[in-house]
Amino acid sequence: MKLVNCVKRFIALLIDFISLYVMGFSLLIIIFIIAKMSNIQPLNESHSHTAWGFIQYLFPITIFILIILYFVAMETKYDATLGKMALKLRLRTESGEKISASRAFIRLILLVITSFAGIGFIFYLFNKKNQFLHDWLTKTYVE
Repeated sequence: MKLVNCVKRFIALLIDFISLYVMGFSLLIIIFIIAKMSNIQPLNESHSHTAWGFIQYLFPITIFILIILYFVAMETKYDATLGKMALKLRLRTESGEKISASRAFIRLILLVITSFAGIGFIFYLFNKKNQFLHDWLTKTYVE
């Protein structure tokens, strides 16, 4: 059961990344349409201070904010992201309550940090409650 839960959570995360990719790609298309309608020329050396140059630097920041809003909003409002919903998983606190926005944000930051070098996964292998390190630190679990 432990491995099945881990695989399901990994698949849920893949679905989330695909969803975020579609949202980001849609946003990029909208930006290109607006740029084309506004007759903004693509960035080159002579256009580094144009609106197109601003859009080029704004897009990664927008995607970063989109990722944060997606995870925090979905996990706070629906107890799950689209990936977790697809696999019938939900996120709760250890006391069984809905997760707060601040806890969801901290959990996301810790997920990113503990994912490096597999620290979160190694913790999961030895944790009896099927919690990754970011779950344990934020007192949450995925059921």
